[in-house]
Amino acid sequence: MAKHLAPPTNTYRNLRLGAILTGLLLVSFLVIGTSRAAFSDTTDNSGNAFTSGSVTITDDDGGDALFDVSALAPGDSHENCIEVTYTGTLSAEVRLYGTAGASSDLNDTLTVTVQRGTGGGFVGTETPSGSLSCTGFVSANEVFSGTLTTFLNATNYGTGEDNWAVTNGSSAVYRFFVEFDTSDDSLQGGTSNVTFTWEAQNT
Repeated sequence: MAKHLAPPTNTYRNLRLGAILTGLLLVSFLVIGTSRAAFSDTTDNSGNAFTSGSVTITDDDGGDALFDVSALAPGDSHENCIEVTYTGTLSAEVRLYGTAGASSDLNDTLTVTVQRGTGGGFVGTETPSGSLSCTGFVSANEVFSGTLTTFLNATNYGTGEDNWAVTNGSSAVYRFFVEFDTSDDSLQGGTSNVTFTWEAQNT
């Protein structure tokens, strides 16, 4: 004979109803708690900016060469001056080096002396027609003295001649004195080409 389950008692129904109400109250509390307004305040520091410095170096040659000398005779000498100016915003060091051109027949017999100082500047290209003296030049440092071949061993900033410390507005005059020192008849008609380069790197 099948047994019939007794209907839930009032007490059981009350317990279930109480649990449901408790759950609803808890959910309502959490919703209210997370959406409640609160006092707040901020402070900031605006206008921050970063600008890189510069390394800028120029000379006064106007794009002309220091030397364009032909018909050299043994013992001939020529000089010319050039002013180099640094206008970068970073402190830097300037060095001098050279690059050999297409011809280097006379490199071993051209003696080059380079001095750094004040006074004078680039007047024009030194030609066979006569010397362009560095009027008013006063030497402060001897940068290099030796053959053009030796000078050309300095091919970049790392191996360059001179250690001229510069800041914005620094300028100096470089005097180049070149002498053709040979008695070798086989060098008749020989030529040499070179580019002089000043490079600044920030320190």
